[in-house]
Amino acid sequence: VRLTKAADDPRRDEGLAWQVRELAEELAQARTTAAAGAPDPGRAARLQDVAWMLEELRVSLFAQQMGTAHPVSAKRVRAALHEIR
Repeated sequence: VRLTKAADDPRRDEGLAWQVRELAEELAQARTTAAAGAPDPGRAARLQDVAWMLEELRVSLFAQQMGTAHPVSAKRVRAALHEIR
């Protein structure tokens, strides 16, 4: 199913992949910032939650038929990252 969809519209997949990559980079930056500061278990837990949100986003974008545990979007992931900062 995934290969058929990718063949039908490769630019769509490319755009979605860039979207996920940008969010992954934002998460990496947030983790780096958190690591440079004082230990904060609450922040670490929230960053881990965002990491799982990003995985759920990948599923929602590239394997829709599998479904996700919770509603997720790039906007929600970005909002969660901004709440942590």
